[in-house]
Amino acid sequence: TYNDVYLTLKDPANLNTLYWTVVHVGSHNAEGATNEDGVILGSWDEFKDRVVKAIGPSTQLPQRTLTYYDKYITENVTTESLLRDQDGQCTAWARFFVDVLRAQGIDRPNDRVTITTRETNSVGFLVKNWGFDKTPLALDAIVIDTKNIFRLLQWFQQGFTYLALRNQPFYPPPNFNMYSWKYTQVQDLNGIPGQSEPNPASMFRLHQFVSLDVTLPGDALAKTIWFDPSYGTTYGMQGNHLADVASSIAGLVYYPIKLLIDESAINIDLNNNSTLDIAKETTYLIKKGATPNELVPFILNW
Repeated sequence: TYNDVYLTLKDPANLNTLYWTVVHVGSHNAEGATNEDGVILGSWDEFKDRVVKAIGPSTQLPQRTLTYYDKYITENVTTESLLRDQDGQCTAWARFFVDVLRAQGIDRPNDRVTITTRETNSVGFLVKNWGFDKTPLALDAIVIDTKNIFRLLQWFQQGFTYLALRNQPFYPPPNFNMYSWKYTQVQDLNGIPGQSEPNPASMFRLHQFVSLDVTLPGDALAKTIWFDPSYGTTYGMQGNHLADVASSIAGLVYYPIKLLIDESAINIDLNNNSTLDIAKETTYLIKKGATPNELVPFILNW
């Protein structure tokens, strides 16, 4: 008979369910650690190479690879659903890392970081990499929507000068792992890989990770580090958290609105009526790049 036995730093804290994989990731990777910093850094080692495995019902059986947005339509936002379906959003991955630490008795306040833009209800961001047309058609030659003219002028002045028209379905089957456009001046390229996924979803309204004060080996003082389990990376090692996050963003995007588009300007029959006329289309307006001042962090508890 074979039985797995795990040692934890302290009694588990603030956990409703103690999942096997959650305990294994912490106890296996932080083996020998004698304090919270050692357990945090040891547990984090499992995430850094972006290959995390779920185990059970035995460590002797094949392990299952966990992914970050392998399918862009995933709605999984909990540790339970991530382990069940082996795929999850950033919220699921952040909660998973938090639960790994809670299984070791580590439960810190103010450990939840949510990054949004300053106009969180309407503007999101594109995670690198995205390509931008070098000589895009001027938007005022494509968009002829007089009803929204003042809003459009404001957006153009803010730098939202690239356009993309959403197709349906937006995430085409069977793999649901790409964006589909009727017309676009930007292109999703392979960029920052996520957990076991070379090109995860990269258009978001927000992103979440874990904030922890940790004393690194060789340092005398603790520093606040933002751990991003989705990508196996950290922000703020040099103290400028938002600058680190902004460097991973390719652009900002106004979330879709219906606009009137001149089909003749792009030579595409968008509404499939065999005529180049006017079509009302679901439209994204996009700005290249992002600055730290355009991002907002919200600090809460997980």
